[in-house]
Amino acid sequence: MEKHELAIHSTNPRILNKLAKDEDYWVRCGVAGNIDTPPKTLTFLSNDLLPGVRCIVAKNNNTPAKTLDLMAKDETMHRYIIENKNAWIKTLRHICLNTNKHYFPVVYYILENIKIKPDSKFVFDIYKYRNEYFNKATFASSSNTPVKILEDLSRSSDRFILIPLAKNPNLPDEILNKLAKHDNYEVRAAVACNLNSSVEILTLLSKDRSLTVKKAVANNKNTPSEILEKFSKYRYKNGDILSIVAKNPNTTPETLDYLYKNAYNHWRNHWRIRRHVAQNPNTSPETLKRMSINESDSYMRKIIKDNPNCSLKNWKYLCALDLIYSLNLKIVL
Repeated sequence: MEKHELAIHSTNPRILNKLAKDEDYWVRCGVAGNIDTPPKTLTFLSNDLLPGVRCIVAKNNNTPAKTLDLMAKDETMHRYIIENKNAWIKTLRHICLNTNKHYFPVVYYILENIKIKPDSKFVFDIYKYRNEYFNKATFASSSNTPVKILEDLSRSSDRFILIPLAKNPNLPDEILNKLAKHDNYEVRAAVACNLNSSVEILTLLSKDRSLTVKKAVANNKNTPSEILEKFSKYRYKNGDILSIVAKNPNTTPETLDYLYKNAYNHWRNHWRIRRHVAQNPNTSPETLKRMSINESDSYMRKIIKDNPNCSLKNWKYLCALDLIYSLNLKIVL
């Protein structure tokens, strides 16, 4: 085994300690990235002359917190230390207040760090200091962002902040209601995508003038079956929304049967409508039986057979069809 491979895969502390002093740059990189490298060896490598080795040491979860704190004096190491779960909170604070403001992943890693409480003063200090729009968008999208910050972000007029905010699973109902009436259709569509949106909000958005918003409502797993049934009766220029309704787990067997019967009225999307009806676990055995008789495509027959509501008799019929088609193919060849 070559030195480089040994440095990556070895679990022997003595061998790793010896390889950490090797002249070959790639060998030292291998030791620095090895999860079994002892903390003392990583501390030794943190003083390596080449920054590439030090970067890998900063990302290694075995690197001691004290070593990471000393490495934080070098600004080029900040983006690597911020990812390490061993870093002290004071080290993270130093990085947040001193690193380049345009390096926005800093905010993401701070919010995802399990050591930091979401409602701590530290998080609010970062929010005030790193107030660029891309950092605000990161706060808006994170499930760990405190409610007070979410309320402050909801006052923004920037759609690039409001769209991720509207999708946040921790957003209070008051803010969701406010954003559901926003002028921008993309913001309203984001609210419709939120799984925490109430039935009242989804009902309001189902009457929206924008087809994009209606598609988002149809795609929401919490949308009531009554709204989905109304969508299935609408006359659209294309069947995009109908294929989404056919995929929704709340769509009733009656609505799915109706969608299949009228699928060919939408020549651009009839294939997707039929496929989603065949895949939906709510599709009745009677509808699946009708599909088995009408569908000649082998892929569609496979989907019907995989549906949990497909009866044994229907399944045997489809298997027989597959056998007949395969025999005919062999005869032709």
